[in-house]
Amino acid sequence: RVPARRISRISAPNGAEHGANGDEDSARRYARLLVSEIRMYHQPLVDEGRRSRDLRSRLGGEIDRARRLYEARVPPAVRERSDYFEQELVRTLADGDRSLLG
Repeated sequence: RVPARRISRISAPNGAEHGANGDEDSARRYARLLVSEIRMYHQPLVDEGRRSRDLRSRLGGEIDRARRLYEARVPPAVRERSDYFEQELVRTLADGDRSLLG
């Protein structure tokens, strides 16, 4: 009789084997994609919104549409832990300056 082999569990980088971390990484990536699309397709409005410090009102319709997509895809438990969408708005649209969102 051959003894049963033990299979060791190898950790994925950054703990990706755990569902929560994978969900959070997915949420970050999806937020980045949605906000990057706003920037890419509306660059003149983004530039003007940065100058006028009113990105949220100037791009409100696009931001709302992207947020709805984000909320439809990202589980509520992940959204409750952190607002990756809002963080990405600040990082990508407002160039790190929250005050530019208005």
